[in-house]
Amino acid sequence: MELPGGPWKEIFSVNAQGYPVKILQNDEYDVLVIIEDKEGGGYVVVGYRPLLASGNIEPFVESLKRRVMGIVRKRKGLKKFIVLETEPIYSKNLENDVHRILNKIEEDFGVVSRMAGAYDIKITRLDRKSAGDFFSEVIVTPLLLLGEREEKKEVRVKEKRFVLLGERMGEKVEVVMEDFSFTVLSGGEEEDRLLVAQVLAENAVLSGYPVVVFRWDGELDGISVPNPEPGDLEPSGFPTQRFSPGKGFVVDLNLVDPGAFLEFLGVGEGKYSEIIRGVLERAGEIENLGDLMKRVEKVETEYRFHKYRALRVLKLAEKYYKDLFGRLNMDDFVSGWLQGMGKVSLVTLLPDRSASLLLIHSFLSGLSKYFKGEEIKAFVVVLKADRVFPPVSSPLLDSVRKGVAEARRRGVGVILETEHEVLLHPEVQKLVETRVSV
Repeated sequence: MELPGGPWKEIFSVNAQGYPVKILQNDEYDVLVIIEDKEGGGYVVVGYRPLLASGNIEPFVESLKRRVMGIVRKRKGLKKFIVLETEPIYSKNLENDVHRILNKIEEDFGVVSRMAGAYDIKITRLDRKSAGDFFSEVIVTPLLLLGEREEKKEVRVKEKRFVLLGERMGEKVEVVMEDFSFTVLSGGEEEDRLLVAQVLAENAVLSGYPVVVFRWDGELDGISVPNPEPGDLEPSGFPTQRFSPGKGFVVDLNLVDPGAFLEFLGVGEGKYSEIIRGVLERAGEIENLGDLMKRVEKVETEYRFHKYRALRVLKLAEKYYKDLFGRLNMDDFVSGWLQGMGKVSLVTLLPDRSASLLLIHSFLSGLSKYFKGEEIKAFVVVLKADRVFPPVSSPLLDSVRKGVAEARRRGVGVILETEHEVLLHPEVQKLVETRVSV
């Protein structure tokens, strides 16, 4: 295609919501996304400039008032990129508008380069080697998908960010899910972060991995809605099962840390809490709270008062949380689907945060017992992860945090969504291997 700044070569092509999309790259590694509006006779055009970066780019990216994305990867060496992005233009004259876009990218590059110095960040244009790293395994590429048409035949564009699945020089490109073995999605608007989380989850399913999503408010419901045009860069829709606490998803007392359980009960140190702790540590297989109480009743103690107090605490918990406890069947969540495809389990958590934390702790412990070895076998997605891994400590929070670290060591991929990574506990931040700033 003869356009300013060329020569341009087509590196990707795809059909997005019925509109032909071409992604072009020139010799300096600038990128154009051109979406053809056949009915309106025009094009939506967006320009990108990927840059090689060094330093702590996350706060820098979040501070910028421009359209920009940061990518940090730990695979075959640490790699950091910043991608500049222009506002979308609806064009009836590609030559003139591409010229405007390239001028805008150059202007933004100059401004961002000057600002980077204040953050001790070095950014440079891609060379052949860094371009190979960036384009050979495209992980996350911002794409602009078309919304509904205005009455004036113009195209209303909404920004969305995708794992790119399309064609590269005539070959199919698929995301490498191992690159996301422990990923944090942060920055931008929640809608954009959820979109990235959904597409990552769907790509994990396509790769044969079961996926468990912990959510608070019904997020990612669209993951179960089939896309009528599976070639589109839209979330596709997959086999989905829904769980809620007490309905297929429970706390297994055989999998929880006694200290975490005592914190959930709201009891402090004392003889009565020692009785509960002792039963949990020595009792063997416990079916539910009722079974736990029967075992506490059989405890021989010099002071019956302490045993009766322990029973009162457990009976109060049973009154409000009877259905929350039971035996957890991990096969319900991590077994595959037909034809080698994974499946998605959507788990809606409770407003009661301590109960939700105990549920997650129990499940992560179950995963660690179920799987062996570090090779990825399943993915867990935690939305609003700062509610689960805040930068504070307690027996329950510490157990959840240790549980996610152990699950990762046992072959569970982890994807955390949060507004800002700094809201997560420092120990969790140390586990992160891939960061995507939306």
